[in-house]
Amino acid sequence: MKKGSLAVIISVLFGTALFLAVVLFYSSIVKRLKSELQQEKTMARSKQEEMQRLQDEKDKATRDNEKLEQDTISYMALNSRLQEQNEELQKNLEEVRKAREKGLISLRKKSADLEKALNDRENILAQYNKLSSLTDEQKKKVDALSDSLKKERSLYHYNLGVAYSQAKLYFDAIDEYKKSLEFDPDNADSYYNLGILYENYKQDSEKAIDCYRKYLGLKPDAADKYKVEGWIKKLKGI
Repeated sequence: MKKGSLAVIISVLFGTALFLAVVLFYSSIVKRLKSELQQEKTMARSKQEEMQRLQDEKDKATRDNEKLEQDTISYMALNSRLQEQNEELQKNLEEVRKAREKGLISLRKKSADLEKALNDRENILAQYNKLSSLTDEQKKKVDALSDSLKKERSLYHYNLGVAYSQAKLYFDAIDEYKKSLEFDPDNADSYYNLGILYENYKQDSEKAIDCYRKYLGLKPDAADKYKVEGWIKKLKGI
């Protein structure tokens, strides 16, 4: 082979090698650029997602704040209504209290007047009893009037006990029912009401049972017999 031809071949080979080197060089640059571009796209997408997340949180915070403002307005309106209702209730309670006090004053005045009238009648009967000139027939009439007066006394204290119970003066009611029984030990209704007061307001089961039993003893055929017997069993824990 001639020296000229060898030189040409070497030159071609060298040129080819140089071309391939350039191609590889630019290929690596392109690959690196593509990688960097992909990374930038990924970062851009992440930033976009983060911005969207922040925007969503901002929107949610705005909605929550608006709801809070609405709830605050609703709460203030409700609180205002409650205050008005409370003031109205206090006003009504005060009116009830005044009416109750007025009613009790009237009740006590009327009871005092009736008490005086009963005392006057008792004094008259007492004076008759002192008379030695009374005939047997007159004595019988005086005794009958005395028994009738005791019944009236018993009924008077019973009705007063009912009035005190309605006024929620339960301890005063208990005293009146006891006085009623002093004048008429056979007043079954006084025992009945006493039993209820002992059970529900004095929490005295023993006295309540005793009163219920005496009520049934005086009214064995009472319409509420079985109900009262049930109360007794409950209080005895049966």
